[in-house]
Amino acid sequence: MTEDTIIHLRCLFCEATKFEMAKDFQPKEGDTLKCANCGRENPYELLMEACREEAQNIAKDILSKKLSKIKF
Repeated sequence: MTEDTIIHLRCLFCEATKFEMAKDFQPKEGDTLKCANCGRENPYELLMEACREEAQNIAKDILSKKLSKIKF
């Protein structure tokens, strides 16, 4: 059984999920992404760090729910 979860990059300032970038843009370390909502520049590394933290929290919640169903 698998559970699919989509985690979107979110602006660090307004939490919008849309960014201005060229269609084929591949962000790399040191790049910034401009929020399409508030126009502020977001460091790519910080956006990815926030996504990793969100993924870890989701994984912990899923694991906790599954473990609570197991009877020892």
